[in-house]
Amino acid sequence: MEQSQKIQQEIARFYAENSVDNVLKYSNLLQTMSKADVALLYEKEELFFLKYPQYDNLRDTRKNYYKIDRLQGLQKSIQLDLMEMGINQSDEMRKLLQSIVSSNLGGINTDLINYVDDFRWLNGVNFSDRIWGNMNRLKSKLNEHLNDALLRGDSIDKIIKDVKINLGASYSDASRLVITESSAVHNTATLDRYKAMGVTQVEFSAAMDERTSEKCTSADGDIIEIDDVKIG
Repeated sequence: MEQSQKIQQEIARFYAENSVDNVLKYSNLLQTMSKADVALLYEKEELFFLKYPQYDNLRDTRKNYYKIDRLQGLQKSIQLDLMEMGINQSDEMRKLLQSIVSSNLGGINTDLINYVDDFRWLNGVNFSDRIWGNMNRLKSKLNEHLNDALLRGDSIDKIIKDVKINLGASYSDASRLVITESSAVHNTATLDRYKAMGVTQVEFSAAMDERTSEKCTSADGDIIEIDDVKIG
């Protein structure tokens, strides 16, 4: 939650620095950033790419910080925080999936990094693509809500509350992603282990509860050719 707290603190600081009598003037937010603020934003970006040089391709080389306004500066700063959030989620997910593959394919020669990064069980995208898709949607929502809130003249308490709701929804998305991706990787790695052992058929076993579909219930106990098994 470190990046989430950073974003909330950054918005609160921005509000305090750009309000008069606790009221923000939208016209003030469209003024060009001060040289001091430009220097801070530039330093933040440089430190980010020094820390994560493998993501240098995400750098916006077209941006001239001396021509952007205060609101754009805030949005750019939040974008860097969201990028770090995405990187952290991606790294943690990769470690989790690699541990699942390792435990299922122990003793079988496999490249864990490529196995996990190349795993695309749904719509041709991997776990990292899904995480960055979530981050891009979150960035769009935050920018839209922040713009609307400032136009309406919302209080800082309401702005922070709305930010928390959006960030909370993002963490819920991340939690669901952990469950679906880890389950799919576990099942695929198990099948690969069976194939390596020479197994040609498997029995379908449905987890029976109130959420079990009629299709899965009727297929419970069926014997399936291992090459015909589909994940998902």
